[in-house]
Amino acid sequence: MKILLVSLFLPEIRGTTAGGRFMGELLKELSKVHEIYLATRVEEIQMEKVEDIKRYCKKIYLFPYPEIQKRNWLTLMRIIVSYLSFSYKVNQIVDSGNFDLVHVEWVEAGILLKRKKVPMILAAHDIITKPAERYFKKSRGIISLLLYMRFLLTRSLERYILKKFDKVFVRSEHDRDYLLSMGMQINAGVLPSPIGLDFTGKKLEREENTIMFLGSYKNYSSNVESVLYFHNSIFPLIKSKIPSVKFYVVGYGPTKEMMDILGQDKDAVITGYVDDIESYYKKVKVFVAPMLTGGGVITKILYAMLAGTPVVSTSIGNEGIGGIDNEHLLIADDPSEFANKVVSLLSDENLWLRLSNEGRVFVSGRFSMDTVRDELNRTYNEILIGRSRW
Repeated sequence: MKILLVSLFLPEIRGTTAGGRFMGELLKELSKVHEIYLATRVEEIQMEKVEDIKRYCKKIYLFPYPEIQKRNWLTLMRIIVSYLSFSYKVNQIVDSGNFDLVHVEWVEAGILLKRKKVPMILAAHDIITKPAERYFKKSRGIISLLLYMRFLLTRSLERYILKKFDKVFVRSEHDRDYLLSMGMQINAGVLPSPIGLDFTGKKLEREENTIMFLGSYKNYSSNVESVLYFHNSIFPLIKSKIPSVKFYVVGYGPTKEMMDILGQDKDAVITGYVDDIESYYKKVKVFVAPMLTGGGVITKILYAMLAGTPVVSTSIGNEGIGGIDNEHLLIADDPSEFANKVVSLLSDENLWLRLSNEGRVFVSGRFSMDTVRDELNRTYNEILIGRSRW
């Protein structure tokens, strides 16, 4: 099958962004049985990574954009323009490519994409209305009116985008229920987030009293929010009980605000981009996911659990995963409770071993690339047959 794969971010064979690594694994899997044409945005400093994925693609359409040094209103506008331009130009590729099917990743990639005669499916990594609603509900005063207007605009935009597609996949039943509660008359299904990292042979000795968070910070303000919330409100409580604790902040594009605040803390280590994220997952004792906004499946949590690294998460972080508190991971929404649960994992070896094992078994059994591949191929054939009857 000749497929145009449209990705808002560059698929990565190496790298620390969960979305990029997922796309890299998906690209490899789809290329085994299909002829893949890839259209993707790529940050200029990532151009060297394009070589890693060329062998999996019949052709690559690249849309470079400049590196974003810091997030502000101006850079936000540049990002929006980049999304719009990319989405608009994909129409031209679809019209000229004679594709059997168009597979789009991320909701924002479909903003200006037109509904075509060729079948189209969308994989929504997040329901973009959900964080907009959460920001609005958390707000107070005059700002709440502005955020309410943003929520309504986001919901209308998402509805407009999703109705263009023959099939829309979300990452969890929770997201599917939320989507349908928006009054959408669409063909919605659940496509679990597969685990694409291989921890076989990674048997590093764990560093005592170490904590880790991972994310892409330039692309996702929710990751910045999570790091600062943990460092400012939770980490001091942990240090008061375990003074030797160390907090690793791993991932691409730490912001100036992060550097300014965490740079003053000798117990916080900002690594920036690293090639071998598997080793970081395997060497730390606890992974934290203090997510305050967002949606979908937080893939970084799945990676940690597969690596046997116990996780402490907020309820929002666990929303799309569906782990059971104190069985697969620990859940806490209050800073004091969150800190206590991290301390308990660092102090209680039996608890650590139990959650390490149970978390790994849970993820291995539920999230696999085989499941994703089979569901996508079934959907591709189903949609093609359905369209042929029109």
